[in-house]
Amino acid sequence: MRFLRTVLVVAFLCTVLELYTLPVKAYATSFILPVTADVAEGSIPVSSREELESIRDDLDGRYHLIADIILSGAEWIPIGDATNPFTGSLNGNGYCLVGMNITTSYFCSGLFGFLSGAAVTNLGLTDILIDNRFCEMSADAGGISATTESSIINNCFVTGAITFTSIPSINVGGIVGYSYNSTINYCFSEVTIRIHAGERNVNAGGICGSSSQIDISDCYNIGSVSATARNPENMVGGICGGGAQTYISRCYNSGQIDATSPSFAIAGGISGSSWGKTENCYNSGKITATAFSVCAGAGGISGGIGDIEGCYNSGDISASSGSRDYPGALIGYYAQNNHIKNSYWSIYSRYVMNGERVSASATDERNTVMIDSFPLNHDQMQQAASFSGFSFGSIWEFRADENFGYPVLVALPHRWLQGQEISYPSEPPPKALQYTPGADNGQTVTALALASAIAYQIIQRRKRSHATAQDTTMELKG
Repeated sequence: MRFLRTVLVVAFLCTVLELYTLPVKAYATSFILPVTADVAEGSIPVSSREELESIRDDLDGRYHLIADIILSGAEWIPIGDATNPFTGSLNGNGYCLVGMNITTSYFCSGLFGFLSGAAVTNLGLTDILIDNRFCEMSADAGGISATTESSIINNCFVTGAITFTSIPSINVGGIVGYSYNSTINYCFSEVTIRIHAGERNVNAGGICGSSSQIDISDCYNIGSVSATARNPENMVGGICGGGAQTYISRCYNSGQIDATSPSFAIAGGISGSSWGKTENCYNSGKITATAFSVCAGAGGISGGIGDIEGCYNSGDISASSGSRDYPGALIGYYAQNNHIKNSYWSIYSRYVMNGERVSASATDERNTVMIDSFPLNHDQMQQAASFSGFSFGSIWEFRADENFGYPVLVALPHRWLQGQEISYPSEPPPKALQYTPGADNGQTVTALALASAIAYQIIQRRKRSHATAQDTTMELKG
């Protein structure tokens, strides 16, 4: 009997320990890249909250986790600030920090307040809560770091929630709030972001809130991002909110993206607005922009501005305002002098302008863009031959059980966040889309601006041996 009781007690303790570690360890398999055991020479092991907090004593040191660490309970104080940034390295080593919570008003809110010349790799943050209700100053916030400068964030992820209220201006991202001259690679966000703020500008993104001179590659967002600003500009994106000289490649968004402003609301599946290039990306999330006076722009890839190549959208797009409404299949507002190449969109997506469903072929011929992109029906979206310029095998592939059989990125899993609206490709469009390809053979022709329901007059070049000098009308049926 004594032996049996011992066995039962041991079994019970093992079960309890297993249940205790499951919420943490379950995330260890979620990293995009496999985590190796490589640790930098001289790196300091970290296994407790106390040891993690001691990083503040040597901001230039090298550190690596050797265990998951529970941070719930006492409020977390960000490591480093603009005056004394973290300049060392932290290798998460495939472990997670669980339950970080910040409710005090800081200029910079995150695990790190400010990274400069630093590196954070192989780290997971789960169940974070950054809840700043009444901040009287402008602020940056991100799960890994509020601000990065000349830094690298690689193979990290964040889950949880970030909420800001009554902020003069704010940059918020699931991974980084504001990033300059940095790289963010192989990261994903499952963070719910809610902002009600903005006497001035608001920038919010699933990965990065605002950026300048950075590269974001092989990342994805499945969290919802919603920002309501009082004045004057509100930029919200699935990957990046507002960007300058920002290069985004091999990324996707499946989260719901919403921008609301009394004057100027811009929302995009990949970027809210980005002076840069977006390449080999796709959006399947629902994008909504609402303004009450000046302009609402919502785009499948970019809410406004930016060159696009090798991208597609299959998400629903909605824009409404009291003045100008621009729901765009690829770009929402102000695509003047930008280039769109080898990019596509599903005609089964719903395009809504000021509450009414419209065809993506609506035009006002307001601007001109260089464009090479086309609408596809459901069957065409499942065929490699439909996507001219896409590199299948190396960058893109099809997985029959993911994303309705539409193209997905080789390096990334396609994921939805349970409970979010999904654009099912089962409903036909309200009417067949039409466009006029016209004669090309090296000549420049004018066609209906199907790439955006803003809709622009477009200049389109297509080299086909069978083209003639007369315009023809093609009807695409779902």
